[in-house]
Amino acid sequence: MSTDAFTQVTGDAKSKSLKEHTVEPTSSSELTTDFGVKIADTDNWLKITDGSSAGPSLLEDHIAREKITRFDHERIPERVVHARGTGAHGYFRVFDDSAKKWTCAPVLTDPSRNTPIFIRFSTVQGSKGSADTVRDVRGFAMKFYTEEGNWDLVANDIPVFFIQDAIKFPDFVHAVKPEPHNEVPQGQTAHNNFWDYVGLQPESAHMVMWAMSDRGIPRSYRMMQGFGVNTFTLINAEGKRVFVKFVMTPELGVHSLVWDEALKLAGQDPDFHRKDLNEAIENGVFPKWKFGIQVIEEKDEHNFDFDILDATKVWPESLVPVNYIGEFVLNRTVDEYFPEVEQIAFCTSHVVPGIGFSDDPLLQGRNFSYFDTQLSRLGVNWEEIPINRPVCPMMNHNRDGKMRQRITKGSINYWPNRDGIGHPSTVENGAYIEHMTKMMGMKQRIRGEKFKEHFNQAQLFYNSLTDYEKAHLIGAISFELDHCDDQRVYETYSKLLNEIDHDLAVTVARNVNGIIPDKPGRPNHGKKEPSLSQLYYAPKTPTIASRRIAVLIADGFNFAEVESVRAILASAKATTWVIGPRRAKVLAAGDDSGNGLGIVADHHYEGMRSTMFDAVYIPSGAKHAENLLSNGRAVHWIREAFGHCKAIGAIGEGAQAVHSILGLPEIQTNRALDSDDVVSSYAVVTTGKYDVKSAVVDALTIAPGPKGFVANFAFEISKHSLILLLRRYLIICLLFHSDYFAMVSASISGNILCTNLGSRNCLGPGLSTRYDKDRQSSHDRVFGYDASDPDSLALSLDLRPARRPKNAYASMTDNSKIKSLKTFMVEPTSSSELTTDFGVKVSDTDNWLQATDGTTAGPSLLEDHIAREKTHRFDHERIPERIVHARGAGAHGHFRVFDNSAAKWTCAPVLTDPSRTTPIFIRFSTVQGSRGSADTVRDVRGFAIKFYTEEGNWDIVGNDIPVFFIQDAIKFPDIIHAVKPEPHNEVPQGQSAHNNFWDFVGLQPESAHMVMWVMSDRGIPRSFRMMQGFGVNTYTLINAEGKRVFVKFHMTPELGVHSLVWDEALKINGQDPDFHRKDLAEAIESGAYPKWTFGVQVIEEKDEHSFDFDILDATKIWPESKIPVHPIGEFVLNRVVDEYFTEVEQVAFCTSHVVPGIGFSNDPLLQGRNFSYFDTQITRLGVNWQEIPINRPVCPMMNHHRDGALRQRITKGNINYWPNRDSIGHPVPPSQGGYAEYAEKVQGMKQRVRGEKFQEHYNQAQLFYNSLTEYERNHLISAISFELSHCDDHRVYEGYTQLLNNIDFDLAKTVAQNVNGIVPDKPARPNHGKTEASLSQTYFAPKKPTIVSRRVAILIADGFNIAEVESVRVLLASAKATTWIIGPRRAKIYAAGEKLDGNGAGIVADHHFEGQCSTLFDAVYIPSGEKHAETLATNGRAVHWIREAFGHCKAIGAIGEGADTVRTALGLPEIKINSSLDSSDIVASYAVVTTGKYDFPSALVDALTISAGHKGFVSNFAFEISKHKCYERELDGLASKVAY
Repeated sequence: MSTDAFTQVTGDAKSKSLKEHTVEPTSSSELTTDFGVKIADTDNWLKITDGSSAGPSLLEDHIAREKITRFDHERIPERVVHARGTGAHGYFRVFDDSAKKWTCAPVLTDPSRNTPIFIRFSTVQGSKGSADTVRDVRGFAMKFYTEEGNWDLVANDIPVFFIQDAIKFPDFVHAVKPEPHNEVPQGQTAHNNFWDYVGLQPESAHMVMWAMSDRGIPRSYRMMQGFGVNTFTLINAEGKRVFVKFVMTPELGVHSLVWDEALKLAGQDPDFHRKDLNEAIENGVFPKWKFGIQVIEEKDEHNFDFDILDATKVWPESLVPVNYIGEFVLNRTVDEYFPEVEQIAFCTSHVVPGIGFSDDPLLQGRNFSYFDTQLSRLGVNWEEIPINRPVCPMMNHNRDGKMRQRITKGSINYWPNRDGIGHPSTVENGAYIEHMTKMMGMKQRIRGEKFKEHFNQAQLFYNSLTDYEKAHLIGAISFELDHCDDQRVYETYSKLLNEIDHDLAVTVARNVNGIIPDKPGRPNHGKKEPSLSQLYYAPKTPTIASRRIAVLIADGFNFAEVESVRAILASAKATTWVIGPRRAKVLAAGDDSGNGLGIVADHHYEGMRSTMFDAVYIPSGAKHAENLLSNGRAVHWIREAFGHCKAIGAIGEGAQAVHSILGLPEIQTNRALDSDDVVSSYAVVTTGKYDVKSAVVDALTIAPGPKGFVANFAFEISKHSLILLLRRYLIICLLFHSDYFAMVSASISGNILCTNLGSRNCLGPGLSTRYDKDRQSSHDRVFGYDASDPDSLALSLDLRPARRPKNAYASMTDNSKIKSLKTFMVEPTSSSELTTDFGVKVSDTDNWLQATDGTTAGPSLLEDHIAREKTHRFDHERIPERIVHARGAGAHGHFRVFDNSAAKWTCAPVLTDPSRTTPIFIRFSTVQGSRGSADTVRDVRGFAIKFYTEEGNWDIVGNDIPVFFIQDAIKFPDIIHAVKPEPHNEVPQGQSAHNNFWDFVGLQPESAHMVMWVMSDRGIPRSFRMMQGFGVNTYTLINAEGKRVFVKFHMTPELGVHSLVWDEALKINGQDPDFHRKDLAEAIESGAYPKWTFGVQVIEEKDEHSFDFDILDATKIWPESKIPVHPIGEFVLNRVVDEYFTEVEQVAFCTSHVVPGIGFSNDPLLQGRNFSYFDTQITRLGVNWQEIPINRPVCPMMNHHRDGALRQRITKGNINYWPNRDSIGHPVPPSQGGYAEYAEKVQGMKQRVRGEKFQEHYNQAQLFYNSLTEYERNHLISAISFELSHCDDHRVYEGYTQLLNNIDFDLAKTVAQNVNGIVPDKPARPNHGKTEASLSQTYFAPKKPTIVSRRVAILIADGFNIAEVESVRVLLASAKATTWIIGPRRAKIYAAGEKLDGNGAGIVADHHFEGQCSTLFDAVYIPSGEKHAETLATNGRAVHWIREAFGHCKAIGAIGEGADTVRTALGLPEIKINSSLDSSDIVASYAVVTTGKYDFPSALVDALTISAGHKGFVSNFAFEISKHKCYERELDGLASKVAY
């Protein structure tokens, strides 16, 4: 439905008021300044130039300055919590006036009203750029635009909260947010601080159960409940008050993702939920919820075994039923994200007459905090922003303040006044009045007695879950605690769990190496509440409305059948998406010409994943099925969908393909091509044929049993992933794919699910018994042993390089900058006592001062200065994020030059004095994404260096790519607006795969060169430590004689330049969004200090115009074959930051920060950057940003700048200007070190024009493409195809495929065929055929192979060869690689021959198979051991580790039975493997290194020499690791044969 179409449907008072502020630009809209003057040229900054080359940009260009300054100030502080959100408009109405007995609020009692609403859905923990599908609480904030004023219901999708008293909110949010020293992890609670806090704050126990349940990963905003959380009150017309909780229940039921699916979606489509909401509304499937209230009379307030004002408790529906009094519908998407979703602001204190507050201590503090937060983010006039304005009349005496919009006539702005203007109203006229409540008590910090009980309702919730919901909860807690490396944390929480349920605590403790309790901490009361399980909310009538169904096809599919099935599914308002081998026409059976029947696929197999759909359908067609079976990605689609418990439908040869791919005899399928019987087995629905007759029979009735294939398939889709589907977990160990927790299958078997997860005899007659040779418990099958003996948790030898304690390496890395920072540092310890910001010691920071008798909650008091300071300070913690480069990490180090060879070019001592060691700070970053986005997205990386020189700070604001998208800085707002999420819906996050970006670069051919670089492997680096840095712009160097040269700066890593592969990068985005920052910190803390060579390219002034490109053009490189790089120094990073915000977030760079000997050129991009960067820092950090410790120079600093917000420097004396009578702060002549500009002759006209050479855009793009290796070209083609396949405007992808033909004909043709672009018939221009060796990453391979800091995963299970493992680990550690033990549990894994009784040596695993993935490592090693290998071979996740590592081209090492496991997992005869147990020969085949045995003599031979052909296994394995990737697997088609 178009915007215009559904605006007519949704017109209401609020929509009409917003229209007054809405503009709709069209192609006839002419460009103007903000002050209305039409603009003739917005592409070129005004310069002095003769038109042949660039000249200096002019300050007077008010058009450019307005454009840049306005852009610099676009960011406002993000929300402290709920930063990541989306929203939509709708309406609310009540069914009748039945609520009149409780409230006089017309919005809840008048059925003739349609009240406009706006809902903002959000995650809590993550920053603005984080993913939608993380495990988290979801915000469900509603603004009702009532005729009596705005009512805000600031709800969540979970009915309880982590804390009881609002004074604890800063503590809790600090604990749940990324840890302050390194800003890790993003959008996740899987870290020490969160679990430390909730382990020491037992009132959180109930909420933790909810958040770790399936409720923490909802399928859609449209499929989750909302809860008001706090206790409010209702007051009726007679003044009688009742207590109330608000409940919102979705029409579609309450559904969740599975964890593996959620992780993958976080990487593959971080905007999944917001896109889902918009898609449903725009398709006319308007989300709907019932609105209910739970009511308790005042007389019954104390009649429960919990305090009804305690926000950590639910009101059980069996005791306090929900009365559904109305419904609300969302029926209009926003027109522009920022002014509506980002600027909408909610306050719990915004209520209307008939609704009031209770003494709920969390609500009392929220009422104070929310208003203060909006003042901080939006300013004092935030309620005048259109989205926040009420629709009813508003009048008061509030005035003035920033961005005041309302104009109030008259001379009166106070009350009382002589004219009676703005007088208070009366109750009869609808005035709000507080309910008169008799109060009695003392001023004290105390909570009522019932507030002190924390576990009964946590037990109630756990007891009420189905067995598979319990299993998911156990899996979630185990996953989270697996990521906590502080023993105190996971041991404490596993003990706390014993207060909730003994078997829960035992199972989790076994999984994470916690303390296994021998008896329950308290008895389980055994009570249940049906409404606490999601199953309770299944729709009464099955529906597939808005469900997304992928139709998987290849050439040769049955066209008529597909069209019939799609039409029937569409009639039930499901959406179907055709997925094929290319985003172009896929040919139907019998059509080999391409001119007949076919369907243009919506996406290719790589463009979308099964995670983004609710079901998969595979039609019939012999050739089509054959094509699917030979394509590893298509096979993975089916396996992954099955593992994620999604419905699968298949017909004829498609059913045969599904049967072959799953390989499970338990799955009954009809594969007989002459049979139209429908077979449904574990939600796999198949039939042999589907013709016209079948379609006629198949009148869609969504139910099991009817004859129709689609009817049965739709019924399975409608169930989402309910209990029947969960039986799939019983057979997961068979599937060699990535699908979901092996530990879940520990808790489920057959038709009978374990009711006692810790018991040893919970197996029913299910499918899992097929793999349990010893018929042990399902827990033993997955976790492998009886861990009841606490001694089994003993630690074993850890051969990873130990992290240096901070004080150990601090002494090695102290320099002048670190010493200056230490004057501002504090290091809290357990003896540090808590104080206010003004130094007074605090005796209680857990309870807001209340008036209470101590038995129950009373009202919180305004006078509590301690609570107010704590809350105010917290409300104002956010500053605006950077407009670009918001997501970053940093470290300290030092720089030094090798000698004084650069003195011939520059007089800057930092570049010429080898006796100096200059402190530096480097900030690495991504460009596009917001602060919470993932590290491994495809993007440019920032590489900004601050040199703290003795002459002042010098900033190189570089990137990892040597060119840029634009030539002139005036275009910077346009490129950034285009690459950022689209403004109407803030989608996509951290990606350029959208219409606006490709539209811009398609119409701006100067971007072509940069696009080649970003779409190459350079866009997804393996590590910050393995990427180059470039200054991008052309600077100048001036020597002691005053001679000037042009210069570009280069930084080349010691470890070589390496990248991820795309599937790997996508998965890491979800699995570990902090991958790069953690990698950097891990290397530094383990002593593997990252190092780069610093080089310069130099061009003499006389040679400026001697090239076929303009050397001042930032979209061009200086080819190294023409202008060599001179290495003049090196820099090392050797110290991590102590606190992320104060160092990494507040460090600020300016391209204009240079020191004597370094100057600027007329590079038009640099000229504008020099203006913009300083302006940006002022808006983010304030005018005194250079006084922040991380930004202060280490040399003396003196000028006459004064005052301004947060001034720190105290300058004595009465002089603050120049000239002055005392000559204080006098200028310094250049001869004494003063900075002086180079005296350059300038001539030309003031004009907006670019030089002739600036207008050539394709030669260097060709040069780059020609210079890539074959696999690098393949990756680039795939990347562009992936990105353009996500553009749904044909003008965009057709336009760009035409542009590509200017670079390379075959490139353009291949991409066009992949994305349904315009396939060219001839080149647009000849390819010049030139190459440049240094443009390929292979050019930078280290001269000597190294595996320093490489991460090697060792996959083991009980029965592994411990002597072999320890030998291999020692040798790898000697080469400074790190090894990580990955096992079936994060506890002791027993060696071959050891009893599973806790007494053996064994090794304690660093992580379990689910806790980490192969994506996070550089190589995988599988040792020998018969039982161990057998266990791995039957564990789906372990097998997937091997297959995925192979598909990602990583080195794999295996010995003996481990080599057999690898052979079976890969199933590729092309891979040669030695698994002969009596042979020590080394076989290396496509970086799979195997040998039959590795004993003591083998280890003696294997003195580590990293080389191929060596007799030693580890030497050969290390050599393959050192190569980073084995891309021959891709080139020879092996990687694509493996389903991963």
